[in-house]
Amino acid sequence: MDSFANLSHSLYLSPARWRDPGHAQPSALRLFSFHVLPFSFIPVAVLYLLKTGDAGLVQFLFTTVTHSQLLTILATFWMVQLLGVPLMAFLIQRLGDVIDAVISYREAFAIAALAPTPLWLASLFLFVPSVSFYILVFSLAVVATGVLIFRLVPQILRPEDEGQAPLLSGAIFIAGLVGLVILRVLTHLIWSAA
Repeated sequence: MDSFANLSHSLYLSPARWRDPGHAQPSALRLFSFHVLPFSFIPVAVLYLLKTGDAGLVQFLFTTVTHSQLLTILATFWMVQLLGVPLMAFLIQRLGDVIDAVISYREAFAIAALAPTPLWLASLFLFVPSVSFYILVFSLAVVATGVLIFRLVPQILRPEDEGQAPLLSGAIFIAGLVGLVILRVLTHLIWSAA
């Protein structure tokens, strides 16, 4: 099994490796275990550290919650993220049906697992106590997510018609934005319910 560094290199820096039949492609379970689980935990850990450290940009979100409520909120937030990836993979498969592209679940899962990585990493900047700075970072993370989608779709899915890749990439990006809005709304509801 490749190390995490080799897996990351093959997925981000050299997506052409997806076309190489000599390399085994990571399964959905492997991507979930070694990529989605750790990366989706970053925002959860950051929010926990910010609350327990009584500092940072998100302190106002948890002003009246107990420690056990905070843990419940963060666990729920993490579960929503974890469920969102396979649901997005299913949606990517259905989007492929619209343009008559056959997309395996593994391929769809790879895109759904890798695309939100910049958004997960952007949460590290919540430690900087500046709303305008974080809005800039988050905006750049959304753009980076779009670039990843537009880069990964033709490499992973290899659509037969060259014109399908931008169409499918755009549809996935828009679906991802809708998913991001839903995640933000659910997050707000979870925080409000505490």
